[in-house]
Amino acid sequence: MSKKKQVTVLPPTPTEQQFEALNKAYQYFNQALFGGQLPGCILNFSRKKGTHGFMAPGRWRRVGEQDYTTHEISLTPYTLYREPILVFSTLVHEQAHLWQWEFGDPSRTGYHNKEWADKMEDIGLMPSDTGAPGGKRTGQHMTHYIIPGGKYEQAFNAMPQEYTLPFTSLEGDLMRSLVTGGAGGATGKPGEPEPGKGGAGGGKGREKTKYTCPGCGVNVWGKPSLNLLCGDCNETMQPVG
Repeated sequence: MSKKKQVTVLPPTPTEQQFEALNKAYQYFNQALFGGQLPGCILNFSRKKGTHGFMAPGRWRRVGEQDYTTHEISLTPYTLYREPILVFSTLVHEQAHLWQWEFGDPSRTGYHNKEWADKMEDIGLMPSDTGAPGGKRTGQHMTHYIIPGGKYEQAFNAMPQEYTLPFTSLEGDLMRSLVTGGAGGATGKPGEPEPGKGGAGGGKGREKTKYTCPGCGVNVWGKPSLNLLCGDCNETMQPVG
């Protein structure tokens, strides 16, 4: 009688863990915010300066099939220091671009037009060139802020915990430590109260320096004499006070 061959079940690799979570998040927000309309795409992490993420249409082709192409959505590793609700808002921002590419009328490369802005607002992300209320809704360089109580915030709050990315990058850890002086995260919202002055930083926050982006006005606080770069504007942040 022959013995059955023993099969060793290996634990998931870091690649499997990270990309499975990202893919599940993509599918989850596709259903929750886009009615399941979006096709699959290549999800990636790319080190691209001056952005939290991007959507590259038709970037990939299936081997042996000249007519089968698919899009790429990439997140920038060094911006993973942000809270998960902000990280995944970037994913959804890029999904809105993919939606427009498939079902709408995109403008020239990099331009965020009214159709895209209307879709963003509908799914709970307000387009803003400053990342704050009152900013322009359309333009070449755009970001957004989360609409309180909107569809995105509700969807994120209901998202299964296992869809949260299990890995961050060393660049993300470095940025977090530069911004906070510790293990905490930064919201990146203009007008945030300075840690130690009504914020969540405690008494030690009074020893930190405020830095402001001259392009979009976003504020962060960190150790003195830092060299910080705004991920949205690619501008060097300036110390204030």
